[in-house]
Amino acid sequence: KKPWDRALTLLFSAIILITIGAIVYVLTSSRMAEKFTEFYLLGQEGKAENYPRELYLGKEVTVVVGIVNSEYKPISYKLEIVEDDTKELELFPILLQHREKWEQPVKFKASKVGTKQRVEFSLFRNDDTSIYRSLYIWVDVNPSKSTPLPLQ
Repeated sequence: KKPWDRALTLLFSAIILITIGAIVYVLTSSRMAEKFTEFYLLGQEGKAENYPRELYLGKEVTVVVGIVNSEYKPISYKLEIVEDDTKELELFPILLQHREKWEQPVKFKASKVGTKQRVEFSLFRNDDTSIYRSLYIWVDVNPSKSTPLPLQ
């Protein structure tokens, strides 16, 4: 064989090996790079609609809260529900393995009468004190079912 044939064979073999190595690297490293937690709210029908908009003081309402761990390790979550700076509910620990899903109906009560109140659903990871994920809905809270609030 000619020296060029041998050199080209070695060159193409090296290119093929490098290409295979690069493909394996990209496939394995890109999966690990996507670490996240899904955090979502569903209405009572289990859809991302028809959230409670009108509440009555002291009467429980239900939303479905979902958490999916895609962090590639077990995570302990804490869920807090806060209405206009007042903590209404706290659930913890919610321990999820990688790819495990927690989806539960969660009940809470409004403690203050008023219109356009923000109800925030905050998710914390492990023992962090800062909010990791946050969702909210706007509600009007009436004093009782028979006395609706005046429009503002």
